[in-house]
Amino acid sequence: TYTLQLQRFDAVREAWSPAQIPTRRSGIGAGVAVRDPDGTHVYEGLEPGRYRVFERGTRRPSGDVEVQTGGAHELAFDLSGAQWIEGRVVGPVGANLVQARIVVDGREPRTGLWSGVRPDAQGTFRIRASLDGDVTLRVTHPTLMPAANGGRVTVRPGTDRVVLRLEPGPELRFRVAGYEDAQTPATGLWHAPLSVHLLPEKSGRALTVRPVADAGTFRAGGFQPGTYTLWLIFGRGRAPYVRKGLVLGGQTLDLGTLAPPAGTTLRIRVAGLADRPNAAVWAVVTHEGEPAYSRHGALDREAGELVSRGLGAGRFRVLVRGAGLAGLSSAARVLLDRVITTDGSADVTLDVQLP
Repeated sequence: TYTLQLQRFDAVREAWSPAQIPTRRSGIGAGVAVRDPDGTHVYEGLEPGRYRVFERGTRRPSGDVEVQTGGAHELAFDLSGAQWIEGRVVGPVGANLVQARIVVDGREPRTGLWSGVRPDAQGTFRIRASLDGDVTLRVTHPTLMPAANGGRVTVRPGTDRVVLRLEPGPELRFRVAGYEDAQTPATGLWHAPLSVHLLPEKSGRALTVRPVADAGTFRAGGFQPGTYTLWLIFGRGRAPYVRKGLVLGGQTLDLGTLAPPAGTTLRIRVAGLADRPNAAVWAVVTHEGEPAYSRHGALDREAGELVSRGLGAGRFRVLVRGAGLAGLSSAARVLLDRVITTDGSADVTLDVQLP
Protein backbone atom coordinates (compact mmCIF):
# COMPACT_ATOMS: atom_id res chain seq x y z
CA THR A 1 0.00 0.00 0.00
CA TYR A 2 1.03 3.61 -0.45
CA THR A 3 -0.29 7.12 0.19
CA LEU A 4 0.03 9.75 -2.51
CA GLN A 5 -0.34 13.49 -2.18
CA LEU A 6 -0.65 15.86 -5.10
CA GLN A 7 1.53 18.94 -4.57
CA ARG A 8 1.73 22.31 -6.33
CA PHE A 9 4.83 24.50 -6.43
CA ASP A 10 4.36 27.76 -4.55
CA ALA A 11 6.45 30.36 -6.34
CA VAL A 12 6.03 32.88 -3.52
CA ARG A 13 7.38 30.58 -0.82
CA GLU A 14 9.58 28.61 -3.26
CA ALA A 15 8.32 25.34 -1.82
CA TRP A 16 5.95 22.48 -2.63
CA SER A 17 2.58 22.51 -0.87
CA PRO A 18 -0.49 20.21 -0.93
CA ALA A 19 -2.62 21.05 -3.97
CA GLN A 20 -6.15 22.33 -3.39
CA ILE A 21 -8.71 20.62 -5.61
CA PRO A 22 -12.33 21.81 -6.02
CA THR A 23 -15.15 19.31 -5.59
CA ARG A 24 -18.87 19.63 -6.21
CA ARG A 25 -19.91 18.50 -2.74
CA SER A 26 -17.67 20.46 -0.38
CA GLY A 27 -16.04 23.02 -2.61
CA ILE A 28 -12.48 21.91 -1.77
CA GLY A 29 -10.39 18.83 -1.13
CA ALA A 30 -6.65 18.48 -0.53
CA GLY A 31 -4.87 15.91 -2.66
CA VAL A 32 -8.07 14.06 -3.58
CA ALA A 33 -8.03 11.83 -6.67
CA VAL A 34 -10.20 9.35 -8.51
CA ARG A 35 -8.26 6.07 -8.70
CA ASP A 36 -8.80 3.72 -11.65
CA PRO A 37 -8.40 -0.07 -11.24
CA ASP A 38 -5.09 -0.03 -13.13
CA GLY A 39 -3.50 2.28 -10.55
CA THR A 40 -4.00 5.50 -12.49
CA HIS A 41 -4.87 8.48 -10.30
CA VAL A 42 -6.93 11.21 -11.94
CA TYR A 43 -6.95 14.77 -10.58
CA GLU A 44 -9.46 17.17 -12.07
CA GLY A 45 -10.23 20.88 -11.83
CA LEU A 46 -6.61 21.98 -11.32
CA GLU A 47 -5.60 25.57 -11.75
CA PRO A 48 -2.51 26.20 -13.92
CA GLY A 49 0.88 25.62 -12.30
CA ARG A 50 3.64 23.11 -11.60
CA TYR A 51 2.55 19.85 -9.99
CA ARG A 52 4.14 16.68 -8.68
CA VAL A 53 3.10 13.61 -6.69
CA PHE A 54 4.62 12.87 -3.28
CA GLU A 55 4.53 9.42 -1.62
CA ARG A 56 4.23 9.96 2.13
CA GLY A 57 5.69 6.68 3.36
CA THR A 58 8.94 6.82 1.40
CA ARG A 59 9.08 10.63 1.11
CA ARG A 60 9.75 10.11 -2.59
CA PRO A 61 8.62 12.82 -5.05
CA SER A 62 7.83 12.27 -8.70
CA GLY A 63 9.03 14.51 -11.49
CA ASP A 64 6.97 17.63 -12.06
CA VAL A 65 4.69 18.73 -14.88
CA GLU A 66 3.42 22.15 -15.96
CA VAL A 67 -0.38 22.12 -16.07
CA GLN A 68 -2.13 24.44 -18.51
CA THR A 69 -5.80 25.36 -18.66
CA GLY A 70 -7.92 22.88 -20.60
CA GLY A 71 -5.17 20.34 -21.24
CA ALA A 72 -4.57 16.74 -20.16
CA HIS A 73 -1.22 15.91 -18.54
CA GLU A 74 0.45 12.72 -17.33
CA LEU A 75 3.04 11.78 -14.71
CA ALA A 76 4.71 8.36 -14.35
CA PHE A 77 5.72 7.51 -10.78
CA ASP A 78 7.99 4.50 -10.10
CA LEU A 79 7.87 3.10 -6.55
CA SER A 80 9.76 -0.10 -7.34
CA GLY A 81 12.80 1.05 -5.33
CA ALA A 82 10.82 1.03 -2.08
CA GLN A 83 10.64 -1.92 0.29
CA TRP A 84 9.01 -2.85 3.58
CA ILE A 85 11.21 -2.72 6.69
CA GLU A 86 10.11 -4.65 9.76
CA GLY A 87 11.25 -3.79 13.24
CA ARG A 88 10.55 -3.48 16.93
CA VAL A 89 10.38 -0.60 19.40
CA VAL A 90 11.84 -1.28 22.85
CA GLY A 91 11.07 0.95 25.84
CA PRO A 92 11.03 1.01 29.65
CA VAL A 93 8.96 -1.64 31.44
CA GLY A 94 5.26 -0.71 31.30
CA ALA A 95 5.67 1.86 28.51
CA ASN A 96 2.72 2.31 26.15
CA LEU A 97 4.49 1.54 22.88
CA VAL A 98 1.36 2.08 20.80
CA GLN A 99 1.84 5.82 21.34
CA ALA A 100 5.19 5.75 19.53
CA ARG A 101 5.67 6.75 15.90
CA ILE A 102 8.37 5.56 13.52
CA VAL A 103 9.26 8.07 10.82
CA VAL A 104 11.81 8.53 8.08
CA ASP A 105 14.32 11.03 9.47
CA GLY A 106 14.47 14.46 7.88
CA ARG A 107 10.74 15.22 7.84
CA GLU A 108 9.99 18.90 8.19
CA PRO A 109 8.30 20.01 11.46
CA ARG A 110 4.93 20.70 9.83
CA THR A 111 4.50 17.06 8.78
CA GLY A 112 6.48 15.27 11.46
CA LEU A 113 3.50 15.12 13.83
CA TRP A 114 1.23 13.25 11.44
CA SER A 115 3.64 11.12 9.41
CA GLY A 116 5.05 7.67 10.09
CA VAL A 117 3.55 4.47 11.46
CA ARG A 118 2.57 3.21 14.90
CA PRO A 119 3.78 -0.09 16.36
CA ASP A 120 1.43 -2.59 17.98
CA ALA A 121 1.23 -3.22 21.74
CA GLN A 122 4.34 -5.44 21.53
CA GLY A 123 6.30 -2.75 19.69
CA THR A 124 6.46 -4.44 16.27
CA PHE A 125 5.98 -2.36 13.12
CA ARG A 126 6.33 -2.29 9.33
CA ILE A 127 7.27 0.85 7.41
CA ARG A 128 7.77 1.42 3.70
CA ALA A 129 10.93 3.30 2.74
CA SER A 130 12.93 4.08 -0.36
CA LEU A 131 16.22 2.19 -0.23
CA ASP A 132 18.02 3.60 -3.25
CA GLY A 133 20.57 4.64 -0.62
CA ASP A 134 20.91 4.76 3.17
CA VAL A 135 17.72 5.76 5.03
CA THR A 136 17.53 6.77 8.69
CA LEU A 137 14.54 5.79 10.81
CA ARG A 138 13.79 7.41 14.15
CA VAL A 139 11.23 6.81 16.86
CA THR A 140 9.21 9.50 18.65
CA HIS A 141 6.89 9.25 21.66
CA PRO A 142 4.72 11.76 23.56
CA THR A 143 6.38 11.08 26.94
CA LEU A 144 9.61 9.17 26.22
CA MET A 145 12.71 10.25 24.32
CA PRO A 146 14.72 8.41 21.64
CA ALA A 147 17.56 6.54 23.32
CA ALA A 148 21.03 8.00 22.82
CA ASN A 149 22.04 4.58 21.51
CA GLY A 150 19.27 3.18 19.33
CA GLY A 151 16.71 5.94 19.04
CA ARG A 152 17.80 6.58 15.46
CA VAL A 153 18.97 3.80 13.14
CA THR A 154 20.47 3.97 9.65
CA VAL A 155 19.03 1.34 7.32
CA ARG A 156 21.15 0.27 4.37
CA PRO A 157 19.96 -1.53 1.21
CA GLY A 158 19.35 -5.18 2.01
CA THR A 159 18.44 -4.55 5.68
CA ASP A 160 14.93 -5.77 6.55
CA ARG A 161 14.80 -5.73 10.38
CA VAL A 162 15.70 -2.98 12.87
CA VAL A 163 15.34 -2.23 16.59
CA LEU A 164 14.53 1.29 17.86
CA ARG A 165 14.86 2.17 21.54
CA LEU A 166 13.09 4.64 23.86
CA GLU A 167 14.17 5.83 27.31
CA PRO A 168 12.84 8.15 30.04
CA GLY A 169 13.60 11.86 29.79
CA PRO A 170 12.40 15.30 30.92
CA GLU A 171 8.64 15.73 30.98
CA LEU A 172 6.45 18.81 30.59
CA ARG A 173 3.05 18.96 32.30
CA PHE A 174 0.28 21.54 32.02
CA ARG A 175 -3.46 22.06 32.11
CA VAL A 176 -5.51 24.17 29.71
CA ALA A 177 -8.40 26.30 30.94
CA GLY A 178 -11.62 25.03 29.36
CA TYR A 179 -10.20 21.62 28.46
CA GLU A 180 -10.28 19.89 31.84
CA ASP A 181 -12.42 17.02 30.52
CA ALA A 182 -10.92 16.78 27.03
CA GLN A 183 -9.94 13.14 27.26
CA THR A 184 -10.93 9.87 25.66
CA PRO A 185 -11.42 7.51 28.67
CA ALA A 186 -10.75 4.33 26.69
CA THR A 187 -7.23 5.30 25.61
CA GLY A 188 -6.20 8.32 27.64
CA LEU A 189 -5.31 10.08 24.40
CA TRP A 190 -6.69 13.56 23.79
CA HIS A 191 -8.09 13.73 20.27
CA ALA A 192 -8.75 17.47 20.10
CA PRO A 193 -6.26 19.38 17.90
CA LEU A 194 -3.50 20.43 20.30
CA SER A 195 0.20 20.02 19.69
CA VAL A 196 3.37 20.96 21.56
CA HIS A 197 6.25 22.58 19.65
CA LEU A 198 9.65 23.13 21.26
CA LEU A 199 12.10 25.32 19.33
CA PRO A 200 15.68 25.28 20.71
CA GLU A 201 16.90 28.80 21.42
CA LYS A 202 20.49 27.93 20.45
CA SER A 203 20.80 24.91 18.18
CA GLY A 204 19.29 21.50 17.72
CA ARG A 205 16.22 19.82 16.28
CA ALA A 206 12.80 21.39 16.72
CA LEU A 207 10.37 18.91 18.23
CA THR A 208 6.66 18.52 17.63
CA VAL A 209 4.61 16.13 19.74
CA ARG A 210 0.95 15.49 20.54
CA PRO A 211 0.60 15.37 24.34
CA VAL A 212 -1.08 12.64 26.33
CA ALA A 213 -3.99 13.62 28.61
CA ASP A 214 -4.46 12.16 32.07
CA ALA A 215 -7.48 13.45 34.03
CA GLY A 216 -7.18 16.91 32.51
CA THR A 217 -3.37 17.15 32.81
CA PHE A 218 -1.39 17.08 29.59
CA ARG A 219 2.01 15.39 29.52
CA ALA A 220 4.67 15.77 26.83
CA GLY A 221 8.20 14.46 26.63
CA GLY A 222 10.67 13.07 24.15
CA PHE A 223 13.03 16.05 24.15
CA GLN A 224 16.60 16.71 25.25
CA PRO A 225 17.31 19.05 28.20
CA GLY A 226 17.86 22.64 27.08
CA THR A 227 16.34 26.10 26.71
CA TYR A 228 13.37 26.33 24.35
CA THR A 229 10.62 28.54 23.05
CA LEU A 230 7.40 26.70 23.77
CA TRP A 231 4.44 26.86 21.37
CA LEU A 232 1.11 25.25 22.15
CA ILE A 233 -0.96 25.14 18.97
CA PHE A 234 -4.69 24.86 19.61
CA GLY A 235 -7.49 24.14 17.20
CA ARG A 236 -9.76 26.66 15.58
CA GLY A 237 -10.77 29.72 17.57
CA ARG A 238 -7.71 30.15 19.80
CA ALA A 239 -4.27 31.57 19.09
CA PRO A 240 -1.07 29.72 20.07
CA TYR A 241 0.31 30.02 23.58
CA VAL A 242 3.98 31.07 23.38
CA ARG A 243 6.55 31.09 26.17
CA LYS A 244 10.19 31.96 25.61
CA GLY A 245 13.20 30.96 27.68
CA LEU A 246 11.68 27.72 28.96
CA VAL A 247 14.43 25.73 30.69
CA LEU A 248 13.86 21.97 30.64
CA GLY A 249 16.22 19.83 32.67
CA GLY A 250 16.16 16.23 33.75
CA GLN A 251 13.06 16.58 35.93
CA THR A 252 9.35 17.11 35.32
CA LEU A 253 8.28 20.74 34.88
CA ASP A 254 4.68 21.69 35.70
CA LEU A 255 3.49 24.89 34.02
CA GLY A 256 0.19 24.99 35.88
CA THR A 257 -3.05 26.01 34.14
CA LEU A 258 -2.64 27.89 30.86
CA ALA A 259 -5.26 30.12 29.23
CA PRO A 260 -5.27 29.97 25.41
CA PRO A 261 -5.40 33.54 24.02
CA ALA A 262 -8.18 34.61 21.66
CA GLY A 263 -5.69 36.15 19.22
CA THR A 264 -6.46 38.07 16.05
CA THR A 265 -9.63 37.51 14.02
CA LEU A 266 -9.28 37.99 10.27
CA ARG A 267 -12.42 39.01 8.37
CA ILE A 268 -12.41 38.89 4.58
CA ARG A 269 -15.37 40.73 3.08
CA VAL A 270 -16.46 39.08 -0.18
CA ALA A 271 -18.19 41.46 -2.60
CA GLY A 272 -20.60 39.89 -5.08
CA LEU A 273 -21.29 36.75 -3.03
CA ALA A 274 -25.03 37.39 -2.82
CA ASP A 275 -25.28 37.22 -6.62
CA ARG A 276 -23.42 33.87 -6.78
CA PRO A 277 -25.46 31.31 -4.77
CA ASN A 278 -23.51 28.40 -6.31
CA ALA A 279 -20.07 29.87 -5.68
CA ALA A 280 -17.71 28.16 -3.25
CA VAL A 281 -15.22 30.53 -1.62
CA TRP A 282 -12.64 29.53 0.97
CA ALA A 283 -9.52 30.89 2.64
CA VAL A 284 -6.38 29.31 4.07
CA VAL A 285 -4.28 31.48 6.39
CA THR A 286 -0.78 30.08 6.98
CA HIS A 287 1.82 31.17 9.50
CA GLU A 288 5.00 32.06 7.58
CA GLY A 289 7.43 31.24 10.39
CA GLU A 290 8.06 28.26 12.63
CA PRO A 291 6.22 26.42 13.86
CA ALA A 292 3.93 26.13 10.88
CA TYR A 293 0.19 26.23 11.52
CA SER A 294 -2.82 27.39 9.58
CA ARG A 295 -6.39 28.55 10.02
CA HIS A 296 -9.27 28.13 7.57
CA GLY A 297 -11.74 30.90 6.87
CA ALA A 298 -15.34 29.90 7.64
CA LEU A 299 -17.79 31.35 5.11
CA ASP A 300 -20.69 33.34 6.54
CA ARG A 301 -22.93 33.84 3.51
CA GLU A 302 -25.43 35.99 5.36
CA ALA A 303 -22.72 38.43 6.43
CA GLY A 304 -20.87 38.05 3.12
CA GLU A 305 -17.50 37.36 4.68
CA LEU A 306 -14.90 34.72 5.51
CA VAL A 307 -13.91 34.60 9.18
CA SER A 308 -10.64 33.11 10.43
CA ARG A 309 -10.06 33.14 14.19
CA GLY A 310 -7.12 32.30 16.42
CA LEU A 311 -4.17 34.00 14.69
CA GLY A 312 -1.16 34.70 16.85
CA ALA A 313 1.45 37.39 16.31
CA GLY A 314 3.52 37.12 13.13
CA ARG A 315 3.40 37.04 9.34
CA PHE A 316 0.64 35.11 7.61
CA ARG A 317 -0.05 34.30 4.00
CA VAL A 318 -3.73 34.74 3.15
CA LEU A 319 -4.87 32.70 0.16
CA VAL A 320 -8.49 33.01 -0.96
CA ARG A 321 -9.81 30.75 -3.70
CA GLY A 322 -13.18 30.41 -5.38
CA ALA A 323 -14.92 27.80 -7.52
CA GLY A 324 -18.26 27.73 -9.28
CA LEU A 325 -17.86 31.34 -10.29
CA ALA A 326 -18.96 30.63 -13.86
CA GLY A 327 -20.86 27.42 -13.19
CA LEU A 328 -20.58 24.53 -10.75
CA SER A 329 -17.82 22.75 -12.66
CA SER A 330 -15.48 25.70 -13.15
CA ALA A 331 -11.95 25.26 -11.83
CA ALA A 332 -10.74 26.94 -8.68
CA ARG A 333 -9.32 30.44 -9.07
CA VAL A 334 -7.07 32.45 -6.78
CA LEU A 335 -9.00 35.53 -5.69
CA LEU A 336 -6.52 36.94 -3.18
CA ASP A 337 -2.90 36.14 -2.32
CA ARG A 338 -1.50 38.49 0.30
CA VAL A 339 0.88 38.50 3.27
CA ILE A 340 -0.27 40.27 6.43
CA THR A 341 1.36 40.96 9.80
CA THR A 342 -0.63 40.64 13.00
CA ASP A 343 0.08 41.50 16.64
CA GLY A 344 -2.04 38.65 17.97
CA SER A 345 -4.75 40.90 19.43
CA ALA A 346 -6.11 43.52 17.01
CA ASP A 347 -8.52 42.27 14.33
CA VAL A 348 -7.73 42.62 10.62
CA THR A 349 -10.17 43.19 7.73
CA LEU A 350 -9.50 42.53 4.02
CA ASP A 351 -11.69 42.86 0.94
CA VAL A 352 -12.01 40.64 -2.10
CA GLN A 353 -14.18 41.04 -5.19
CA LEU A 354 -15.68 38.06 -7.00
CA PRO A 355 -14.99 38.31 -10.74
